[in-house]
Amino acid sequence: MIFDAKEIIKELQKDACLVNGHNNGEIIHGLVELDSMSLRYIPYEWQNRELCEMAVTKNGLSLQFVNLQLRDHALCLLAVEHDGHALHFVPPDKMSKQICLKAIENYPEAIQFIPDNHLDEDVIKQCLALKGRCLSLLPTDKVTQEYCDIAIEQDTWAFNYVPDSLKSYDICFNVVANYGLAIQFIPKKLLDLKLCQTAVEQDHQAYLYIDDEFKTLTLSLYTVQKEGSYLEFVPHELKSYELCLAAMRNDLSAMAFVPEITLKKIFIAFDINEKDSNEVIKLAIKK
Repeated sequence: MIFDAKEIIKELQKDACLVNGHNNGEIIHGLVELDSMSLRYIPYEWQNRELCEMAVTKNGLSLQFVNLQLRDHALCLLAVEHDGHALHFVPPDKMSKQICLKAIENYPEAIQFIPDNHLDEDVIKQCLALKGRCLSLLPTDKVTQEYCDIAIEQDTWAFNYVPDSLKSYDICFNVVANYGLAIQFIPKKLLDLKLCQTAVEQDHQAYLYIDDEFKTLTLSLYTVQKEGSYLEFVPHELKSYELCLAAMRNDLSAMAFVPEITLKKIFIAFDINEKDSNEVIKLAIKK
């Protein structure tokens, strides 16, 4: 049976079990104890301190249904201690640094609900130290080099949210050394062979995101030895006999991207032809 506080209250009122101005404490207390979000159906005049404390302790989001006259600093703090998202329902005049820090401790994304006048250095640093990707939730004018460093240290993926103007070469190098795919988010003006090589060595899939000018024979060979099918993305002029053979040995499907003249040389070298089965070709080129 589905618990429906709204219907229960309606029926109790119809049966005169709940009457305005009477002591409804035990019944209301029981409903909220079963489901704290039932507070939404409790008229403000029936709410009291004890009831609201119980509700937000069970579920901080119940704060949104608390009578504003009862929604004081202590109750708001209690709510965010149990669910940081409850910060969204803290009245502006009850907002404090203590409440903001406690909310972020439980739910870093709560930083999006903090007004500018409470968004200070301590609050931002604590948030980013807990979840670097929250850098994306900061107002643009609040983002600094220091905050970006903290965010990236906590989560390399936070690099995606660093403004290009704050992406230095050193930061970019450190990032791709730990997360090669970040190469796709690096400003073109900072890209060089060293960055691209570092990215691919960390994750060969990064090869897909680097420009042809940085694809050397050595880097391409390294890549196809990891993922033969990536021969498709190797510049034509780099598709040497050795590189194509290495790609086919890793993944025979790479044969589709081998230049015709090079494929003929491989077939001749291993005494095979295009009519042979894949199994025969695999065994032959493994020698």
